[in-house]
Amino acid sequence: MNHFFNPFGKSPAAVRPEDLKVLREVREGWYVEYKGEAPSGEKLARSVAGFANHFGGWLFIGISERTSGPNVAGNFQGIPEDDVRRVCDRVRDGILSNCTPVPHFDVYVLEGPCEAIGLTAGNSIVMVVVQRGLDAPYVHRSGRIYRRVADSSDPKEETDRRVLDVLWERGERARRRLRRRWERVVELPAGQGRQPCIDIHLTHDPMGETQGTSSLNYDDFAEFMRVQQDGRGLSLRSVFSGPGCFVARAPLEGEVNAGVTWRYDRDLWSSVQIPLYPWGFEHSNNGRDLKAERELSTETRHGVEFLRHLKAHGVEHGRILELTWLPTMIGSVCVKHRQLMAREGVRGNISVRARVRHVGGLFPFFDTATFVAWISSNGLVRPVADTFDVPGLDDPTVAIILDGLGDADPADVSDAEIGNGWRVFFALAQSLGVPARGLSGDSQEMLEALQHTAGRMGWEIQVLPDD
Repeated sequence: MNHFFNPFGKSPAAVRPEDLKVLREVREGWYVEYKGEAPSGEKLARSVAGFANHFGGWLFIGISERTSGPNVAGNFQGIPEDDVRRVCDRVRDGILSNCTPVPHFDVYVLEGPCEAIGLTAGNSIVMVVVQRGLDAPYVHRSGRIYRRVADSSDPKEETDRRVLDVLWERGERARRRLRRRWERVVELPAGQGRQPCIDIHLTHDPMGETQGTSSLNYDDFAEFMRVQQDGRGLSLRSVFSGPGCFVARAPLEGEVNAGVTWRYDRDLWSSVQIPLYPWGFEHSNNGRDLKAERELSTETRHGVEFLRHLKAHGVEHGRILELTWLPTMIGSVCVKHRQLMAREGVRGNISVRARVRHVGGLFPFFDTATFVAWISSNGLVRPVADTFDVPGLDDPTVAIILDGLGDADPADVSDAEIGNGWRVFFALAQSLGVPARGLSGDSQEMLEALQHTAGRMGWEIQVLPDD
């Protein structure tokens, strides 16, 4: 059950300064806290942890409670505009540094002037919205677990063992549910059987604490998935609906993103399946697979040399898993999901996890001289498992975090998201047995490898990340 209290009757992102006048009748306590000035990061974290452990709530900085009578909002003096950024940084840093785990929160700035509440020009109210946390309990850096009290402005330490047990059980249920969600995969089309593939999950709210729901209808989603952004990226033309979701898919043949399937659930969760297409080889009696050599010499720059390394290591037959195209594909997925979230009005961080399936026995290959030299020195690599998760599922709350948009224009996020795609790819390559240093010697070598791959696949390559 969702007990989240909302005094405004609209989403937090839609709240305007004049809406705050209702707070003159809203008492501090279970759901609301007023602060005339920004407290220390440590005290802010107490308040936020208390909200997250209870039913969620609203923290207003720049509003003082009445000095007499009910403890409702009294003076809307605000925070001077020169201090707003510092206050917002203190909120974020205080929560990140003093709460474990970090609860879901959003920070909004409501700028004056606003005659309805007496907020003057050059001053702003900072509004911190905290959702009821599912990954409970949220423990303060001091080791204490705080909760809200009905008629108090400050949280209190929770010492009741029964209440603490309830918080722990809430967290355990949420983690079990999250594990099942990460483990869910997009079903392979009939006939693909044990096709090697990567399932990538992207969500801004893994625990489901905000209870967000998509505003897109079928036509909106279909148009978005079929159209390439700025003439590049993914275009998935086959779109249909499913139970609580939309699904977009590329044909199995004839396109560079062949077989890519995108499931988009109503709770703003994307699950993207990327098929992998290994090259098979089998050395003949004279010691060479001429057909494989012809294909590799046409499609890659260093594939034939890699094939000869396999022969030198006594590998007579098998399948080669080329990875050179994956950074661009994953970056395109990140771009598409970010722009999809922008349409939904979501600008926060995105959590990403991946499941790699059916890769046992494959030989990873990256088309650079550095990679070939690396295996010459370190030996061939093969995945240690047929199917595995990145990051591992020992703790389902751990994910690769892609930073939020901030003030960036959603239509101009491609370069940043391509960089985020690299972060995901490096984690995948590491899990396949290839560290980042084994992929390329420098960014120029990496760029040349990507450009060669792009040339044969008809892609446009974005700039590489500086690091």
